[in-house]
Amino acid sequence: MDTLSHSQLWAVLGPEARAEACAALWSADDALTQQVRVFVLATLATSLRFREKFLKAQPDAKKTSLLLARMHQPDLRPFQGDLLRTYLLSGHGKMIEQFLDVQGIPHEGGVLDEAEPPTVKSLRKGIKAIRAACGDRSVSLYLAFILADGGDEFWAALPEAIAAEELDVHKALSAQPAAG
Repeated sequence: MDTLSHSQLWAVLGPEARAEACAALWSADDALTQQVRVFVLATLATSLRFREKFLKAQPDAKKTSLLLARMHQPDLRPFQGDLLRTYLLSGHGKMIEQFLDVQGIPHEGGVLDEAEPPTVKSLRKGIKAIRAACGDRSVSLYLAFILADGGDEFWAALPEAIAAEELDVHKALSAQPAAG
């Protein structure tokens, strides 16, 4: 399976999902998103030629709209992966937790704790469970995100597990998102 980039994954999200991803940035309370939020706010303020203090004081809906309209710009594009992560954890957290729980991978709210890398067999079990519950498009987005995010040694068996489960990630992601 060819690994998709964060930008490619961002592009396959429908307009509603991209808006949800931008909105999730302002409401998520995990430590990583809080750190990213600071950098996104500063970059967005610079892009808009606003003072950061002014932008920070705007309602979340306004910041979401401004961010969404500029996510294609080179200065904000590097944050697409962060927004995808926040979107997945906030909007698909139960799926992620199920995927990890079925495999016995320790986590807190879908964020991994220390663990041994999962085997192909374990990953296949997790993929089967979430495919049955969530459908190929959502599952493919999550799995493609893992790989785009580095798919480090921990996830080394994931491409083999995806292939063994005959999940066509590219095809699933090219399907229109469900109306929402």
